[in-house]
Amino acid sequence: MRAILRQPSLWGTALGLFSTNYVFYFVLTWLPYYVVRERGFSTGEMATLTGSAYLVCALSSIVAGWAIDRCVVAGRATIAYKSVMVVAHLGTVGCMLCIAFASQPWALAGIFAYQVITGAASAGVFAIPQILAGPAAAARWVGVQNCCGNFAGVIAPALTGLLVEETHRFHLHGMTVLDQDVPGPRIVISRSVKGKGVSFMENKMEWHYLPLNEAQYGQAVQEMDR
Repeated sequence: MRAILRQPSLWGTALGLFSTNYVFYFVLTWLPYYVVRERGFSTGEMATLTGSAYLVCALSSIVAGWAIDRCVVAGRATIAYKSVMVVAHLGTVGCMLCIAFASQPWALAGIFAYQVITGAASAGVFAIPQILAGPAAAARWVGVQNCCGNFAGVIAPALTGLLVEETHRFHLHGMTVLDQDVPGPRIVISRSVKGKGVSFMENKMEWHYLPLNEAQYGQAVQEMDR
């Protein structure tokens, strides 16, 4: 076991799994709440959307596993696994940007595209460590990797809840999700008050997505002009 723990590649795969799982657990635990609160979906629409998205992930993993095995048989295992993992990490960044900031159609496309690339990357998550460790150490290697990687399941939901409670929005946490896949500082964090200056809107999360009627619009304009 000590010899395994001294392998830099073990900690590389563990960090990679943590990075992948951070986004995965964020989406798994918060996607239903997000599409209802931030995108205005009904509960029924949310159930259909998220169920369909997870089905796409499952189908993608089957198709990708078959395609990668074909590449392995053809002698292109390294290229197959590495290219899928690179596309998955870079694609995740683009998908999270779409989900957080784009218009409704692009956000939905981002949700489904993320599930496609997550399913495609799942084969490499467990196959790569077995290749690196070899048959005599694969179980211990994967055990350590999963132990480290699944701490993301503790951190991502809790951190998301904390940030949403403090800021009443998901955009800030969208940036922390992106930070798992792109190294280095790249954001400016500011604390703002939703609906500041309008009495019936201030600090009310539902006004992030609810439309104003004519009377409310008039009242809001009057209060902001004071």
